[in-house]
Amino acid sequence: MWKLLLIGVVVWILAMGWVGAEEFLWLRTTEEVQGVVLSSKWVRRDGAYYTIRYETPQGFADSFTEHSAAEFWVERDSGEPMPVRYQPRDPRDVRIGTWRNLFGDTLTIFVYGGIMLAAAVANLLFWSRGSS
Repeated sequence: MWKLLLIGVVVWILAMGWVGAEEFLWLRTTEEVQGVVLSSKWVRRDGAYYTIRYETPQGFADSFTEHSAAEFWVERDSGEPMPVRYQPRDPRDVRIGTWRNLFGDTLTIFVYGGIMLAAAVANLLFWSRGSS
């Protein structure tokens, strides 16, 4: 049983490291500009879908729609500013630039993985004490 728990811890750490490294490496090569919310569609269970217009300092202007589950408790109206991060090499590679949105996947893995591992430890301790 302890071997399974150890495997779970290793997988949890690897998953956080992989997703976190991918997010960090993407973030490291991006630049931030201020975008403007063109429209927002609120979907209760999923969060918000934002259409955002942005312009780079090089003059590239575009808009994109992104689902932001991490921003589910903050609804932004049309015309409000929204930070945007983009790749200078490919200005269409863009994301909402809020911290929760950029690192939401890593935080989700951390929280849910931690809860599952805590439940596994509690279960293991309960059953190992009862069988002695």
